[in-house]
Amino acid sequence: MLLSFGLLFIIILLSFFTLTDLLGIPFTDINGDYAEYIDDAITGINRAADLKKDNIVRRLSSLLTNVESFANSTLTKSYLSDIVTAQKKTDLQAYLNAFKKTFDIFDFILIADIKNASIIASTRDYEEMQNISGEKYFSGALRSGGTYVCFALDKSDNGLDVYWSHVINKDNIPRYVVVMNIKFSDLIPSSLLRNEERDRSTEFILVESEGLLLTHLKSPLTDGSTAIPLEYKLSTDDALQVSQGQEGFIDTKDYRGVEVLSAYRYIPIDSETGWGLIVKRDYSEVIASFKKKIYYFILSLLQNS
Repeated sequence: MLLSFGLLFIIILLSFFTLTDLLGIPFTDINGDYAEYIDDAITGINRAADLKKDNIVRRLSSLLTNVESFANSTLTKSYLSDIVTAQKKTDLQAYLNAFKKTFDIFDFILIADIKNASIIASTRDYEEMQNISGEKYFSGALRSGGTYVCFALDKSDNGLDVYWSHVINKDNIPRYVVVMNIKFSDLIPSSLLRNEERDRSTEFILVESEGLLLTHLKSPLTDGSTAIPLEYKLSTDDALQVSQGQEGFIDTKDYRGVEVLSAYRYIPIDSETGWGLIVKRDYSEVIASFKKKIYYFILSLLQNS
């Protein structure tokens, strides 16, 4: 009898220490494996979000520098000076083509006169004298007085086009708008948002300022449909936070209705808007190894009871 009680006491004692290792002790500084798994996951997700944001910001800053340098260049303004003769227009056209060739990322470049909203030069010849007063990239640049960025869905390939426009001043008066078009896939290649970790559920999502998708989602929506960029608005808690310019970390449910750990980062684009980066990982994957430990612990208890 005494031996049985002794063995029972040892089993209870070992179980206590095992549970302490797994779960820690509440209201103390002793954390168990569960807290370590969660802390490691949060650290990894935050680190991935910060690294991806830094990479995206560097690409955008480099592009913005090119657009602003072109708009503010004395060389650009010299080509736009008294552009009335055929030779002047030819020279401006050649200048645009040379700039596009130098910075190969641009799909096309155009310059429009603010007074009549008509294109005076473009790397696409057929656009000359076309009126663009109704285009968002033109009116947006006038409203901002500087740089403006907007998107459009290219129906030819279902890809996204990014329009970077900037006002060109002459004698401190807005006279022209330069518009540079870039394919979103060239600006933010898929490799930039690739999951470089060993976990399988981590996903990187980009949204614009109103929560509209800029990238394709990894999985279907809850109804089985596929979300289309610039048409589907992400309404998850992390998307709502980042669309308001916030940054942080949250335990929430994603567009599938699955519980995830999510980091969100705000990427300012121009004076009016910014993008949101969401990096999330399934909670079930984070604690998968911990659940195995719990399973083996319960199994060992049953075998020793």
